[in-house]
Amino acid sequence: MDHFKLQMNYISCSENHAAAVGAYGQLYVWGKNYALSHSSKKQPEDESSEIESDDSDDSGNEDLFYQLGFQDCEIDKLKEPVYYTLSHPLYRVNASQVSCGPNFTAVVAKEKPSIVLDEDAALEVDNFEREIDDNLSDFPPFNATDEEKKSFFNVQLTNRIRQEITTFLNKNTLEFMEYFKSRIIKESTFIDLMRTEIKSQFTPDQVRGFISYKKMRLPGKGITLKPLYELVYKCRQSQGVLYILGRKDLIVPIKLTGLSAELISENTLGYYLVQLPESVNCAKVCCGNNFVLVLSFDGWVFSWGTTGSAALGKNRSPTCMQIKPVAGLVSDRNYVKDIACGYTHCVAVMSSGLLMSWGNGDYGKLGNGRLENNSRPEHIGGDFGDIEFVRAGANSTFCKSKDGSYYVWGEANDGKFSCDAALKGYFEKPEQLSFGFEIIDIAIGKNYCVYIDITGFLHQIGKNYNACLNKKYKSLEGASFYQVAGSGNHFLALSTKGSIYSWTLEQESDILGRDLTIPKEYPGEITLCSQQFPNKEDEKDQDREQMVKESSSKIAKVYCLEDNTLLLTDKGEVIASGNNKYGQMGIAYGDIEDVNDDNGIYSTFIMIPRLSLSNKVSLKSISCGNRHALGITKEGKVLSWGNNSYGQLGNESLVFCQQFPEIISSLKSENIIRVAAGYSHSLALTEEGQVYSFGSAENGKLGQGLVNSTVIFSIPTLISGLNDIFHISCGCTHSLAINKKKALYLWGAGWNGQLGNGKKDTIYDPSLMLINLDWDFATCGLSHTLAISSEKKLYHWGEVSHPDEEHEILQPSLVKGLEEIIFRQAYASEHHSAGLVENGLTIYTWGKQMSKRILTAKPEFNDNDLCKPIGLTITGEKISHFNISQNHGALVTDQGNVFTWGSTFEGRTGEAEDTKMRVKVYTGKPVDLSRYLSKGDKAENAIKETIMDIQLLLQNEPEELNEGNLREVDKQIAIKFNDCIDKFVELTDSDKHQESFFIKAEHKMLSRLQQEPFKCKLICEGWNSNEEAKNKSIFYASLVTTYQIHVCYMFRLMSLKLDEKKKIEMLNLIYCDMEKDYRLIYTSIYLARMLLNRILEKNNVKYEDLLDNPDGTIYKCLINKIILASEFDMIKLRLFAESVIQSLSNVVQNDENGIDPNPLSCQKNAPGNSAKISNKITAYQISRNIVDRRMSKLRLVMQNFVEGFRKFVEGFQKTNPENEFSNAVTLIVRDFIEKCTKKFDLKLKKFDYQIESVLITTHLILSMIFKPLCDAVQNPLDNYVLVENKQACSKENLDSISDALRHFFSGTKLGEANERWYAEINDYNTKNEANLKFKVILLENIVKKKPELEELFLESVFMNSLSPFEKEITVSGRSLVFLHSTTANNLDELRVNNPSYDPLILLTKALVSVPTMKSFSPNEHINLSLFTRALRQDQSIVRCPECEMLVPRDMAPNNFKPVIEVYDPMPPNSPACLFTRILATGCKKMKKGLINDYLNQYINVFEKYIRDYKSVERVNTLIHCVDTIFAAENDMAIDITDAVQKAFVEKHREHYFKKIERKCEQEYKRRKHHCALQQKLTRIFNHLLDILNEKQQSSSIIPETKKLLLFNVEYGGSNRDLERFSDSVMFSIFLNKIREYTSKKEMSINLFENLTDEMKESLRGFMKRSLSELSRNGIIKEYFIPDKMKTKDIVLSFEIEGDFINMIVTHSKSRLNLCGRDEFRQEDLLIYEKIPSDYIATLREEAKTLQTDKITTLPVQNSAIKFGFSLHSLLDMIGRIEDKIAAYVQNINISLTERATTTKN
Repeated sequence: MDHFKLQMNYISCSENHAAAVGAYGQLYVWGKNYALSHSSKKQPEDESSEIESDDSDDSGNEDLFYQLGFQDCEIDKLKEPVYYTLSHPLYRVNASQVSCGPNFTAVVAKEKPSIVLDEDAALEVDNFEREIDDNLSDFPPFNATDEEKKSFFNVQLTNRIRQEITTFLNKNTLEFMEYFKSRIIKESTFIDLMRTEIKSQFTPDQVRGFISYKKMRLPGKGITLKPLYELVYKCRQSQGVLYILGRKDLIVPIKLTGLSAELISENTLGYYLVQLPESVNCAKVCCGNNFVLVLSFDGWVFSWGTTGSAALGKNRSPTCMQIKPVAGLVSDRNYVKDIACGYTHCVAVMSSGLLMSWGNGDYGKLGNGRLENNSRPEHIGGDFGDIEFVRAGANSTFCKSKDGSYYVWGEANDGKFSCDAALKGYFEKPEQLSFGFEIIDIAIGKNYCVYIDITGFLHQIGKNYNACLNKKYKSLEGASFYQVAGSGNHFLALSTKGSIYSWTLEQESDILGRDLTIPKEYPGEITLCSQQFPNKEDEKDQDREQMVKESSSKIAKVYCLEDNTLLLTDKGEVIASGNNKYGQMGIAYGDIEDVNDDNGIYSTFIMIPRLSLSNKVSLKSISCGNRHALGITKEGKVLSWGNNSYGQLGNESLVFCQQFPEIISSLKSENIIRVAAGYSHSLALTEEGQVYSFGSAENGKLGQGLVNSTVIFSIPTLISGLNDIFHISCGCTHSLAINKKKALYLWGAGWNGQLGNGKKDTIYDPSLMLINLDWDFATCGLSHTLAISSEKKLYHWGEVSHPDEEHEILQPSLVKGLEEIIFRQAYASEHHSAGLVENGLTIYTWGKQMSKRILTAKPEFNDNDLCKPIGLTITGEKISHFNISQNHGALVTDQGNVFTWGSTFEGRTGEAEDTKMRVKVYTGKPVDLSRYLSKGDKAENAIKETIMDIQLLLQNEPEELNEGNLREVDKQIAIKFNDCIDKFVELTDSDKHQESFFIKAEHKMLSRLQQEPFKCKLICEGWNSNEEAKNKSIFYASLVTTYQIHVCYMFRLMSLKLDEKKKIEMLNLIYCDMEKDYRLIYTSIYLARMLLNRILEKNNVKYEDLLDNPDGTIYKCLINKIILASEFDMIKLRLFAESVIQSLSNVVQNDENGIDPNPLSCQKNAPGNSAKISNKITAYQISRNIVDRRMSKLRLVMQNFVEGFRKFVEGFQKTNPENEFSNAVTLIVRDFIEKCTKKFDLKLKKFDYQIESVLITTHLILSMIFKPLCDAVQNPLDNYVLVENKQACSKENLDSISDALRHFFSGTKLGEANERWYAEINDYNTKNEANLKFKVILLENIVKKKPELEELFLESVFMNSLSPFEKEITVSGRSLVFLHSTTANNLDELRVNNPSYDPLILLTKALVSVPTMKSFSPNEHINLSLFTRALRQDQSIVRCPECEMLVPRDMAPNNFKPVIEVYDPMPPNSPACLFTRILATGCKKMKKGLINDYLNQYINVFEKYIRDYKSVERVNTLIHCVDTIFAAENDMAIDITDAVQKAFVEKHREHYFKKIERKCEQEYKRRKHHCALQQKLTRIFNHLLDILNEKQQSSSIIPETKKLLLFNVEYGGSNRDLERFSDSVMFSIFLNKIREYTSKKEMSINLFENLTDEMKESLRGFMKRSLSELSRNGIIKEYFIPDKMKTKDIVLSFEIEGDFINMIVTHSKSRLNLCGRDEFRQEDLLIYEKIPSDYIATLREEAKTLQTDKITTLPVQNSAIKFGFSLHSLLDMIGRIEDKIAAYVQNINISLTERATTTKN
């Protein structure tokens, strides 16, 4: 089934009851709970015996239908909605959709969405498909990785266990839950069932492994059977389970053995969980007249019911209570995408686009042109196109196509579909209808239909009634709807805010669910559960992250109304402030709850919900009038909102105002490119250049000719005579337009000369301005006009308000003082003007001063003073857009900064502090809009935080976050960690036992681990006479080891006030030999983290200069050491270096100065008497040609390097391991990026080389990573890099190319600014876009890996401890003394632990005094032979709180953390714990609602209806706790019987509830953080345990195996057994012992004494010979082998094993030692055939009858190699092998007999 979004029916109703789905998955019900049936319905005779009685006794209530789920006769009717949560035996479920039948209710539920904490969740989904595959192969794919192979065997085990259980259930005809009885059982019980009843072939350990793999364990000893249930039924049925609320014999399905449903009872609740067929998930349910229709996710339709109609889709059984598919619908290529049903008919939308119908045919409701019934689905004729949705009423059907066509068939009485169709009672075939609005949903009632249009408005049609309810009723002002339901003439509508509105057109109704303060025929909100249902935003949860990414990042344009400021963002969203009295802000009732006062004044900028991306609205421009606004969407449609007193909104109505933006319907067919809003009229310009006008026609400003001044055009009307227009503008009393020929047209009032024609007349039609000027721009003010000519000069005319000009100018005139300035934009307002210069650097304002609206005017100017044009410049920014209104103005810069000034009345300037002053003077401080704009990670995180709903998280909290589960997992992790320690000790014991078996010597490792962890010895040449130093050697080694183990010591050493060189010297001393020592490598990464944190803590540090300081130098030095120590990385860097040097040799050949860019070097070949030049510039001028040639060669070498670099990056992109960096590099890079992003708010979500911060980061990181490469190029011999052409690789050339590489990776320029010969190479290094792009791509690929430092560190520690090695470190004697001296002098600063047992203090005391520096010469070095610090069995490991490392307890501070922090749960009766439970089980709490009211509703539901008194007690306890806290803090006693005191307490109770709610959120985050930590530790310890197990398998050999191996080796045993142990840590010792045994026959005989009977039976005889030898001896007479093989390299082995003879043929090019003792090689297996001994016996019988020898072959399958044996020789050879085996057995018996005799004597 492809992706087809089904509409979830959140609301549904019948004529007597209603149901709805809550926002958090609760089910809301109201209306009649039961009703008397009209007649006693009898069960059909053929099915009566199939229905078994339930546990509940409703014999006295046989005619009652508990359709609300309350099986309590006392609850007969619910006048208001009551909610409860559905239960499931396996899942925690949320109701997802609902459908009401006449006297029952069907509910679809799905498993609560869990928070994905496990990164392997996606892998689990993939594995599930294989776990239910009955044809799963026995082996993993040939190209599977190690991880995939490991996962495959878990999948295979799961698959086999599933098959066992499924087979058992099918054999015994049992249902899963019928057998297991419960969803949770004990683990031991499950294992016993598997072993005794199911007869599993798997061991208990394997079953436990299955339980662990499927994550079935729960706190305590229980396991959940949910994963097993899903496996058995081969689907995750939690996606759609079905419940029925109603009487069991009426609608609950049956099966042969009883009900096909399970009764779930809890308190007063009772409902049925339907057992759908195997592998069926319910995607949608529809209810008819006592029948149910179900659509599964795979496109099948199932039905059952008792109605007796054809609606069940079953030919011969119109009444069928068994769940069966509807026949004739689904085929191999066609499935069902959607369903709908009425009382007795059904409709299905097929994947092929067809519509199918079946059921009763009265009223033509099947749409097939007939009135007869049809029980088989039949195609409805007609071309519907691509169907968007289909809806069914009682006796009719409505269908909408995606092309906007609407079709209706069936009953159409009272014109309920369209007033035009009022005369038709019904349609037998689909009838196409047209509507004046686009429909998104419909509810078909008895006499009326209710529609929802695209804007969310309700329309009601029927009985000659056709009205938009939103516009008709004040109660719906600002409301928007997206779903509607109805039955009879009762209707429900779900608003986008999550509230349900109800109304009825009958005399009485059981489903109103509200009081009648609003008349019943008016849609009124059910206020008791306001905003508790899914809102439109809830449906977009999955798109929220994308919305965050696409959210606005800056302001693009600004607009001003008289009382408002509107800001348009770069994404087309609108932010506004000011007065919303006339709806000019686009805020309708209920859109935003927070307002400053009751007058709708918003003194600070807010995002307008209806004009934002969340409402799928994006504007590209706005025009503002006096108190109304017009906006153009990106699709070219016009929205209008605000004052509409004169029809200036163009919406065909004359309502006083419109609070919400609405599309102007009459302009829908036009593509509008520009709009203009005036005082009381508006203009719209189409793409074709035509102009529409609407609003007041006073003074002819509409351009519609001479009409009465009171005439209003409420519909946009085309202005004749205007063509090819590209610009328009509106003023108070006049308008203008400019055509593409740049001619200016004006019309309207000219009282002040604003029309510019030299007169003061009023013109009613557009009039061309007759002046010899071309115009690019013009704008209308109150009584004057501004215009910009094609020469970018600014003109004005009318009442210009300029102090140096006439009061009124009748024709265009240049603005005095601005004659020479070029302008690009201007605005005219009420007696003042403004203009923006072409380059955007300066804005000029002038005119009559009022409320400081002339922002550049001097302070001494008072109101009504005329001001000259004065310019304003914003330093460092350009002005991109501005706007002015009567009393204020606003502008925005190219950087998105917004500035406002002028009158602050009613919040029009947008900042709260502005309201404290009457006017706001321009201060140069931008308005803070960061809360609405996405700028970097901080803003995105802030947006995500606002999205987070703590109650939703608690409602869907997964079991992993359960406090009991957290505690249990902590316990399991501790056990797992102890298992790792035990396995480690077991390995050390095993190694000890193994070695003692061979060489009878104690293993050195064990004593080192358990007795002397600091043991080392000092080896010093020429220092033997210094007895003092010799005595201190062990302590010096221990001192170095201490600094190595715990980085806090090293970090504190680096924090001392030492010289930078000394710090680097100490760094080199401690980490002197890190190569391949991953324990030290990962330890040093912890140190790098701490150093970077300290660098970032500094104030005023700039990002680009982050590492240009002493601490940064230490950090870079450490990173360099880490990379040098990583063999994995250095192999790649050395290969890079070799390629660079090879390229250098090819380019410069034998020129030792071939790429030296220094012009001074050109003087080397100058005559001896020539004057030497010391100035580079002068030298370049003299030797320019030489230098330029060298630079060309340097660039060529760089180009060759970059080509290799690009190939490396491309390989990295393809995840080629050869082109990847090590985990160490990835950890360094990820740490650097994460910490710097947090510190500097970097925009690194998108790795784009055009973003400056990305480039800076890239260059900072790559310069560190590739420093070893640059060093290797500069000094190849010191870095083991091959150099062939030594002359070409001169010091000058190597210095030049290494310097160029350093600048390439750091993104800096070579040379000084005036050294222009570097210009070309600098452009290539720093500006080449391809190079920059590849560097950024490399960085992006590095951070894609996500290694875990603690996991790698622990593995290295354990492996290091299991395989310790003696490491010789060469250190400077004076450095060692300096370390001793520094440590002794700074113990207080350096120590980590308590002074009494800190290792540094103890070592310093043992060392006593510091030797003098003179003890060593400057160049004297000493060799320390160290054993690495290993783990011990008695060693406690803890976590250091400062560095987060796991360190030995004696090295940790007193405030250490445990390795596994045990979760500390909330006290059971604490307010936070109680409120958490309430929020997790209650309905949705309104964000701005009172918690006290919420708790009262909670008590009312659980006490009065559900009667769950434990939940009620929980609320009462919470309230009591809060009241107690309040009384204690206020030192007062509370008398709850005193009404005054009670009211006083309740008033202040809310404050404490808010604090508790915040505490609940903190506790949730704590649980989530701890769970994430648990998953991390589990992954780490699992990995560590796997490593230790692998180590054990490779190194541990049991004694019996050793003895058998020795026997086989002595007598020609195969290499294959030994090769399995070739990687053993004791392999060399083992091999030497083999030589010893095989050299003495008697020792091998004595060995037989220890053989068991089992080993004797497995004795095997061997014979190995090469083909050449067998051919020479006549055993093989003829053979056929490939040409490339030689006879001496082909070896035949014959092995007698029981009743078989194994013939093994191998090919090996190396000489083979037939004894198999000396060497092991890779052999290619050609033949491995087991020949039965019966076949050999047949050959022997045949040989007896032969007179002469014959050539025979042995049976070999599918082999290209053939051998022809001499029959007699072959049998003789086999006989000798058998005789030798017999002799060996006889020797064993003789030896044992003699031993027994000797013992007896």
